[in-house]
Amino acid sequence: MDVLIAGQKWEDMAYYIVHDVVKQLPRAERYAMGMQIRSLVLSVGTHISRATMIRDTRYKIREVAEADYALNELKTVIRLADRLRYIDKKKFEISVNYTAELGRILGGWNKSLSTRGQGL
Repeated sequence: MDVLIAGQKWEDMAYYIVHDVVKQLPRAERYAMGMQIRSLVLSVGTHISRATMIRDTRYKIREVAEADYALNELKTVIRLADRLRYIDKKKFEISVNYTAELGRILGGWNKSLSTRGQGL
Protein backbone atom coordinates (compact mmCIF):
# COMPACT_ATOMS: atom_id res chain seq x y z
CA MET A 1 0.00 0.00 0.00
CA ASP A 2 2.76 2.47 0.97
CA VAL A 3 4.42 1.70 -2.35
CA LEU A 4 1.50 2.95 -4.43
CA ILE A 5 0.94 5.94 -2.19
CA ALA A 6 4.65 6.88 -2.21
CA GLY A 7 4.77 6.73 -6.00
CA GLN A 8 1.66 8.85 -6.44
CA LYS A 9 2.69 11.42 -3.82
CA TRP A 10 6.12 11.64 -5.45
CA GLU A 11 4.51 12.32 -8.84
CA ASP A 12 2.31 15.06 -7.36
CA MET A 13 5.27 16.64 -5.58
CA ALA A 14 7.56 16.34 -8.60
CA TYR A 15 5.06 17.97 -10.94
CA TYR A 16 4.43 20.88 -8.61
CA ILE A 17 8.07 21.55 -7.76
CA VAL A 18 9.40 21.22 -11.31
CA HIS A 19 6.46 22.97 -12.97
CA ASP A 20 5.76 25.77 -10.48
CA VAL A 21 8.73 26.25 -8.17
CA VAL A 22 11.67 25.93 -10.58
CA LYS A 23 9.98 28.25 -13.07
CA GLN A 24 9.74 30.96 -10.42
CA LEU A 25 13.47 30.96 -9.67
CA PRO A 26 15.31 34.06 -10.88
CA ARG A 27 16.76 33.65 -14.33
CA ALA A 28 20.31 33.69 -12.94
CA GLU A 29 19.47 30.76 -10.62
CA ARG A 30 17.16 28.79 -12.86
CA TYR A 31 19.99 26.76 -14.32
CA ALA A 32 22.16 26.01 -11.26
CA MET A 33 19.60 25.79 -8.47
CA GLY A 34 16.90 24.59 -10.85
CA MET A 35 19.14 21.76 -12.03
CA GLN A 36 19.88 20.78 -8.44
CA ILE A 37 16.18 20.75 -7.53
CA ARG A 38 15.25 18.72 -10.63
CA SER A 39 18.06 16.27 -9.94
CA LEU A 40 16.98 15.73 -6.33
CA VAL A 41 13.32 15.34 -7.31
CA LEU A 42 14.29 12.70 -9.87
CA SER A 43 16.59 10.98 -7.37
CA VAL A 44 13.74 10.59 -4.89
CA GLY A 45 11.56 9.09 -7.62
CA THR A 46 14.30 6.77 -8.83
CA HIS A 47 14.87 5.35 -5.36
CA ILE A 48 11.15 4.89 -4.77
CA SER A 49 10.86 3.10 -8.11
CA ARG A 50 13.81 0.85 -7.33
CA ALA A 51 12.41 0.03 -3.90
CA THR A 52 9.17 -1.15 -5.49
CA MET A 53 11.05 -3.59 -7.71
CA ILE A 54 13.40 -5.12 -5.12
CA ARG A 55 12.31 -8.25 -3.27
CA ASP A 56 15.14 -8.50 -0.72
CA THR A 57 14.07 -6.50 2.34
CA ARG A 58 17.62 -5.36 3.19
CA TYR A 59 18.10 -3.76 -0.22
CA LYS A 60 14.57 -2.38 -0.24
CA ILE A 61 15.25 -0.66 3.11
CA ARG A 62 18.41 0.85 1.63
CA GLU A 63 16.53 2.27 -1.37
CA VAL A 64 13.78 3.74 0.82
CA ALA A 65 16.49 5.33 3.00
CA GLU A 66 18.20 6.76 -0.09
CA ALA A 67 14.88 8.25 -1.22
CA ASP A 68 14.52 9.83 2.22
CA TYR A 69 18.08 11.23 2.09
CA ALA A 70 17.44 12.81 -1.31
CA LEU A 71 14.14 14.19 -0.04
CA ASN A 72 15.92 15.82 2.90
CA GLU A 73 18.45 17.39 0.53
CA LEU A 74 15.55 18.68 -1.57
CA LYS A 75 13.97 20.22 1.53
CA THR A 76 17.26 22.00 2.27
CA VAL A 77 17.50 23.51 -1.22
CA ILE A 78 13.85 24.62 -1.13
CA ARG A 79 14.39 26.26 2.27
CA LEU A 80 17.41 28.08 0.84
CA ALA A 81 15.37 29.27 -2.16
CA ASP A 82 12.77 30.60 0.27
CA ARG A 83 15.34 32.27 2.49
CA LEU A 84 16.93 33.96 -0.54
CA ARG A 85 13.41 35.03 -1.58
CA TYR A 86 13.67 33.22 -4.90
CA ILE A 87 10.21 31.72 -4.44
CA ASP A 88 7.11 33.20 -2.86
CA LYS A 89 5.79 32.04 0.51
CA LYS A 90 2.77 30.25 -0.96
CA LYS A 91 4.93 28.06 -3.24
CA PHE A 92 7.30 27.43 -0.34
CA GLU A 93 4.44 26.33 1.94
CA ILE A 94 2.96 24.03 -0.69
CA SER A 95 6.40 22.52 -1.37
CA VAL A 96 6.97 21.98 2.35
CA ASN A 97 3.61 20.23 2.64
CA TYR A 98 4.40 17.92 -0.29
CA THR A 99 7.87 17.05 1.01
CA ALA A 100 6.66 16.56 4.60
CA GLU A 101 3.84 14.27 3.48
CA LEU A 102 6.18 12.18 1.33
CA GLY A 103 8.68 12.08 4.21
CA ARG A 104 6.02 10.65 6.53
CA ILE A 105 5.10 8.04 3.93
CA LEU A 106 8.74 7.02 3.42
CA GLY A 107 9.25 6.86 7.19
CA GLY A 108 6.23 4.59 7.61
CA TRP A 109 7.35 2.42 4.71
CA ASN A 110 10.82 2.11 6.20
CA LYS A 111 9.39 1.26 9.62
CA SER A 112 7.15 -1.45 8.18
CA LEU A 113 10.10 -2.90 6.24
CA SER A 114 12.34 -2.84 9.30
CA THR A 115 9.71 -4.71 11.32
CA ARG A 116 9.39 -7.30 8.55
CA GLY A 117 13.18 -7.56 8.18
CA GLN A 118 13.71 -8.53 11.83
CA GLY A 119 12.29 -11.97 11.12
CA LEU A 120 15.00 -12.73 8.56
